[in-house]
Amino acid sequence: MDFVNEKKPVLTWNSEGAPISGLAVGPDGTVYAATGSGAARYANSIVALDGRTLALKDWLTHGSGFTSAPVVFSEGDKTFVAVTSASRLYVLDTASLGGADHRTPVHVTPADGTRFGGDGISSWRDPKGTRWLLTEVNGTVGAFTVAEKGAALVVGRAWTSREMR
Repeated sequence: MDFVNEKKPVLTWNSEGAPISGLAVGPDGTVYAATGSGAARYANSIVALDGRTLALKDWLTHGSGFTSAPVVFSEGDKTFVAVTSASRLYVLDTASLGGADHRTPVHVTPADGTRFGGDGISSWRDPKGTRWLLTEVNGTVGAFTVAEKGAALVVGRAWTSREMR
């Protein structure tokens, strides 16, 4: 609902049947929606929607459905979205979520049998300036660092907690 508009119009975006796994809002008001598995046009996608009109701005469609809500964070002068599927962690540049083909993330972990939980991702920058992403990995908490190295974004697994019940 647009609360600024006196008429308070209700806006919608039609996911065309794709289940919504979660939402996040970027610093410029863009809404990022993660969608789950399915055959719908925007299934297995992260979509960027204009925060005022919900018009589709950009998207990435990749292998399987996304299971977590996205998290938005800034690194240097860029803004990124991180999200998980059941088996991978994705980091996307908000300037072009999936590149020209809408299928190319900035970073995706290898398909190596790792299971990511669907409870979400946390992100913060520590006092030394390191960007962290935390998420459930194989029933533990997995910590990843994120850093820009020249023109590349490097995401690395830093540590894993003991198994959590």
